[in-house]
Amino acid sequence: MRNIRTLKPLFDDNELITVFDPENDQIKLFYDYYMEDFVENPLLVRGKNVTVFTKNSKIMLFKDFQESFVHLITREVKSINQRFYEGIRANRIHWIKPILEAYPNKQILYYKWEDERRVLKDHFWLFDKNFMVVLKEYKPNFQIITAFCVDEDMKLTFFERYKEYNLMSGNV
Repeated sequence: MRNIRTLKPLFDDNELITVFDPENDQIKLFYDYYMEDFVENPLLVRGKNVTVFTKNSKIMLFKDFQESFVHLITREVKSINQRFYEGIRANRIHWIKPILEAYPNKQILYYKWEDERRVLKDHFWLFDKNFMVVLKEYKPNFQIITAFCVDEDMKLTFFERYKEYNLMSGNV
């Protein structure tokens, strides 16, 4: 098991490819981690299996990769309803499983939050590394929705959600 205190990106951020290329060795390594951590060796969180969408993406550029993998290495631009490769996010794909395995842990801020579509999601925020993992209950399991680097301008919003959830659930 990888220790959350010692997690480091796979590559220096300045070495990352900026445009998605399915034949690139970085992409292949990211996909290998994804397959090993979530398809070949599933895990449990809070007594539930963590599953992924194994069918391939409908997005032409990513058609050779599983849908959940695409959500983990891309960022959605909601205003145009498109996903774009984000190297800094992909470079931390191997952090997801250790974060979920380490929970509960004082370094991981946990909260539930209902999004604009009224979907309740579980958030696991490795606070000191500014990295968030998001799951959704997909009875009887959890489904990986996404994981991302927390932008500076969103930290306060996420922290407010964390405080509100813990206040409402009596975990203060």
